[in-house]
This record gives sequence, structure tokens and C-alpha cells, in this order.
Amino acid sequence: MHPNGAARQNNVELAPLATGYRDDAGDDSDDEAYDPAIHAPIQQPGGRSASAKRHARRLTCLPRLWHAALALYVALAAFGVYMLKTYEQPDDIKWRPQLLEALRNPRSQGYHTGEKIFIAANFFNNERILPYWTREMSKVITYLGTQNVYVSIFESYSHDQTPALLDAFAENLKRMGVEHSVITRDTSIPKPNTGITNNNRISFLSAVRNKVMAPLYERGGFDRVLFSNDIYVEAESVIALLRARNGDWDMVCSLDFNYWGLYDAWVIRDRLGGLASAIWPYFLEEVGMGAVERGEPAPVFSCWNGIVGMRADPFYTAEQRKNMTHPKLSDKPLDPPLPPSHPSYEPFKIVPPALAPPLRFRTSVEGKECFSSECFLIPYDFRRQFLLDKIFVVPTVLVAYEWDYYVWYRWVIRHWLVKWYIENIERGDGYQRTRVTMGPKEHVYVWDGGHCFPVRRLRAFESMWTDDSLSVLILRSRSHLRFALVLGYRLRLAGWPADVE
Repeated sequence: MHPNGAARQNNVELAPLATGYRDDAGDDSDDEAYDPAIHAPIQQPGGRSASAKRHARRLTCLPRLWHAALALYVALAAFGVYMLKTYEQPDDIKWRPQLLEALRNPRSQGYHTGEKIFIAANFFNNERILPYWTREMSKVITYLGTQNVYVSIFESYSHDQTPALLDAFAENLKRMGVEHSVITRDTSIPKPNTGITNNNRISFLSAVRNKVMAPLYERGGFDRVLFSNDIYVEAESVIALLRARNGDWDMVCSLDFNYWGLYDAWVIRDRLGGLASAIWPYFLEEVGMGAVERGEPAPVFSCWNGIVGMRADPFYTAEQRKNMTHPKLSDKPLDPPLPPSHPSYEPFKIVPPALAPPLRFRTSVEGKECFSSECFLIPYDFRRQFLLDKIFVVPTVLVAYEWDYYVWYRWVIRHWLVKWYIENIERGDGYQRTRVTMGPKEHVYVWDGGHCFPVRRLRAFESMWTDDSLSVLILRSRSHLRFALVLGYRLRLAGWPADVE
């Protein structure tokens, strides 16, 4: 027996425990000797087998791969947190510190300019929107100051929880000490049940808007009107709207969105009276387009688009205007005079804006004016009857009528990375140059109020593309393939092309 036989046998048995390996073939010539003095493997003269070397290399690489994967996961998590923390643009939350200060330390005079603001809104079947709207508008009221605000709300014909939610909001206004008029469950104004774009509908909408404005018509004494549709909007966005251009505006509007982009194309016109696009940067004339690209208020001919701020002067009688602290309207003869198509036109009589009759929501004069929304005729009359032409849209104030679209356009599209891609890489991909029209594009004509849509009623829905070039542009648009699919699906469900009456 070899004098070291016992030790050799012991080493053979201990080798797998020390090295983690045992040759499957039973050949122990490549086994590593184990030195109990230093507890480390000792390479035998013959070296390892090829399979042992491959296995050792795998064992050596595994920790490196694990560390690399861990580093990747940590980096992705950190990037995700960073993207989540930076989803809001600085311009979008510019007024948040002032708003938070107002909420922490409320005071009756508020933190605004001290102007008297008349807040107006109409609602119908809006139980989904109202909890959000009332919460954010309560913040706005606190910022403006309870002594500087009057809230007027008019609701009719709802068959959901809208009246109850508005009643609760009225109680909250009472607790806040805010003057208000909240009318619910009203049926005094007959509601038409036919047509979605005809004078019956516009007449009804004009009547309910005038109803909610009645306290202002009667009382006077307000500097600005803040008129809101049934929208999702942030409190700081409303403040940004009122603070646009340091208050140097006659009318200022948000931008409203739905699934295809900019929504109320029936009302909005660019600075030259031209139709707009649904796709950023919305306007086809260079001044407005440049302003939107820079994120600045863009001059327009008309707008409404969700929520609007207006000077109150035009809505008052001539006598009420005399009592205003800062009268705005000119007392010089109107130049140019009103066109014969305007309902206030009188032959051989030119009335200065300061003495003009009070402005009201109205319908277009059939056979003389372009058939228009009551919301379009307000900025039109601001310009033509009162010479108030400082009308702007604020491209950073974005609103929507559905929560999904609000999240998409208010936060996802405005995220700095997505915004950078849209503005520097995609840039509309060409078809932002396609105007939104209702009815055959060749029938669009120009009147005193700019471009006029040719239709009076659409069976399918109120706003649609009928520009023949749209389909070509969409098919050529690689970056908008999903948009094309969604649009086609929506139009298919709506039965497009619609019949025009």
C-alpha cells in the first residue's frame, strides 16, 4: 500500500466538495488535489478536461451576467422614475406655487389681480365630469378670492346624478361665502329633439347660455367672464388662461381635444379667418403656427374650445358700461361699419362700440350670415361690433370632454420626450396641413367672418374630415398608422361618409 494511499483516497473523496466537480467518466487523473493547509484546489499535472473547462467558464460568467442584468434593471427603474417625475412641463405648472399658497392660506381678496370674475357654466348629464370640475373650480375660486367671484350654473334635462352633484356644489359655495346662482332641473326652455347642427339646436344653446349669464346682465360690475364647458381642466390651467399675456387680452381660449386631435373645428379660425387643422401646430398661417411651436398665446380670429375668458364690457348696456372702473370700449364711430348681414346693422347709422346694444349669445341670420355656432358668433361680434380683436388661444391650456383623451393630451402628449419627438422629428408628418372641414371642401366659402363651412346638418356626427387629400396623407404617414386605423374604425362605426342635407 502506498504510504500516502489513505490520504490520496481521502483527497479523491473530498475533491468534489472542494471544486464542485467530479468527472462523470470516473477518470480521476484530472481531479484536483486538495491541500488542507490552504484549503485551495491544486491543478494536477495533466490539467482539466474540455467539459470541465467549459463548465468552469460558465460558472465564472454567471456572476458577471447577473450583475449586468441587475444594473440594467436598476437603470430602467431609475429611468422610469425620472420619466414619471418629469412628465409635466414647467409652463404647465407655472402657477402651481401660487395656487398652493392660496390653498394653504386662503383669504377673501385672493391672490389674483383683484378683478371681479363672473364664472359661468352649463351642464347636462355630466355626472362623470362634475366631481373633478367642482374640485378644481373650488381651487380656482380660492385663488381668485371669494369676494371677487360670482358663480352661475344652469342645468336642464339631465337624467343622471348631475342635479344632485350641482346641489352639493351650491352648498359648498355657500360654506365658502361665494355669491352664486345654481339652477338645476330646469325645463323652462324647450329642448329640440331633431338635428345636431341646425338653428333649432343653436337657438336652444344660445338660450341656455344667456340664462346662465343673466346675473351678469342684471348686476353688472364684473371685469371678466370665465365661461366653462363640461370639461376636465386643472386649476392651474385656468389660472394660466386668465394670466395669459399678463391679462392683455379681450378674449382667450383653451384648446379642446378628442380622439382625432383638436375638437371644435366649427368655431376656431386662425388669425386670417382660415380653417384649422386637428394636428399640432393646428394653424396653417405662419404667425399662429410659430406661436404654438413656441408655446405662446397664438392670435386667432375666433375660438372657444372648452373654456374661455372674455372682457365683460360688451355684455353690458351703455349705461352699465359708464360705471366700469376701466372702460375699454371706444366711443368713436365704428370703422369699418357693420356689414348689412349683421343683425345690428342699421342703414345710415354708425353706432360707436361704447353705445352698441349689449352682446348676447345668438343664432346666425338665416340667408345672410354663415350658419355658425353661438360660440363662434361671440368672438365674431367682439371684432365686428366692439373692435375687440385681442383674441388668443393658449396652447399650453389643454382640456377634454372625456378622461381618457384628457390624460392622453394633457400629460402623455405633453411629456417632454413625446413633445420633443412631435416637435422635432414628426412635426405632423405633413398632414397637419390638412384642414378640418364639414361637408364638401369645394363648397367652403369666405364671408365677413372668414371661412364658412357649407353644411347645416350631418347625420353621422358634427365634425369630420371630408378633405380628399386626408386619406392620401394618412396612408403616407408611417408615424400615424395607429391614428389612421383608429380614425377609420371610428368613421366606419359612424357610417361615414355621412349624408349631407
